[in-house]
Amino acid sequence: MDIRLTNDLHGTDACVRVERGSLELSRRQVRRVKRKLCGSTRCACSGPLGLRGLQRYDAETVFEFVPRQDGSGYLQMVRRLSGWSD
Repeated sequence: MDIRLTNDLHGTDACVRVERGSLELSRRQVRRVKRKLCGSTRCACSGPLGLRGLQRYDAETVFEFVPRQDGSGYLQMVRRLSGWSD
């Protein structure tokens, strides 16, 4: 399953492929996404994955990135939005 991650400050996005039912990201995926969303080491626009803005899995589900000490991490559901529209 592919998930699109975004940084709304820079207007960048990156897709990651995860196994269905798992939202785990490897160290390699984390490094690639961070470089693509915000490659600057001095920029303070985002957290450890380069995400900024709502990260939606679908129209109603919002996720955040939870890093691990080894450089990998996972996406965790934060909340379900009801009646959300752009």
